Amino acid sequence: MKPTEKQKTIAEQAVYGDLKIKYPDEDTLWTIKPTALETDCTKLILPMFHQEESLPILRSMYDLNKTITHKGYNDNKPFTPLMVLFAIKLNPRAALTTTATNDLLYYWHFDTRGLIEAGEAIDANTLEVNPYEV
Repeated sequence: MKPTEKQKTIAEQAVYGDLKIKYPDEDTLWTIKPTALETDCTKLILPMFHQEESLPILRSMYDLNKTITHKGYNDNKPFTPLMVLFAIKLNPRAALTTTATNDLLYYWHFDTRGLIEAGEAIDANTLEVNPYEV
């Protein structure tokens, strides 16, 4: 069976940092930790929980031009993601700028697949406390 967009997002983003998920009937946020032991993360991560019911906690793409913080990034200092991504694109030494850009978007847990608007993810900004902010 082909993975859904939500399953792809969870698998991709869990590799780059502690992805938070929530079940609709619970207040608890669960953490999916990255692993270096499995190269195909979908085999290890997706069967570990009921992914059909869970909702990943993601940042809206509208946050790209806002000043944010992210635990463990930039010495926990505020930054604007769009400016960081722009700097990567301008770097003539950056061999794989698309890969670097995607890696950062996944690491910062941005909703690259439109799951928030589709009701398949929760906007981190709508929570009482954004779990990715310092």
